[in-house]
Amino acid sequence: PFSQVLCLEGDFYRQLDNAVKLFIARKFMEHVQESVLYVNDGNGPDRVYLGAPRHFVVGGGMILQISGYNPYWIRRSVSNVMTATVLAPPEPKDVKIPRPPNAYILYRKERHHLVKEANPGITNNEISQILGKAWNMESNEVRQKYKDMSQQVK
Repeated sequence: PFSQVLCLEGDFYRQLDNAVKLFIARKFMEHVQESVLYVNDGNGPDRVYLGAPRHFVVGGGMILQISGYNPYWIRRSVSNVMTATVLAPPEPKDVKIPRPPNAYILYRKERHHLVKEANPGITNNEISQILGKAWNMESNEVRQKYKDMSQQVK
């Protein structure tokens, strides 16, 4: 489509002010009878093209617009072009049922806020260490209470 796409050398294009670029684009739109845009050649040489977007996307072409920059036109090799295929949505996976809390988890959950209030600024790691040591020193009766609670949750 050589009469439908105008090619400008990059240096020449950058010397043009915005008013001249707009004038050229308007005159070219009158010639091709459709909307046009400037795109930088992203395939190698320092060139800028002016033409209808449809000419840049045919045959595996693509227009990339990065915020703050002029659009770039790139050509993908035909062997790399793939056609999108509509696929059915995947079957929903089984909902994972969370593991019930064990005795220590229930113990920690119940006492976490007490340690946090008594020690402002303490990390979760430090709270776990404190409560882990406390759990290991608890009596059999206290530990049994939390084991019973964990059985009830199951």
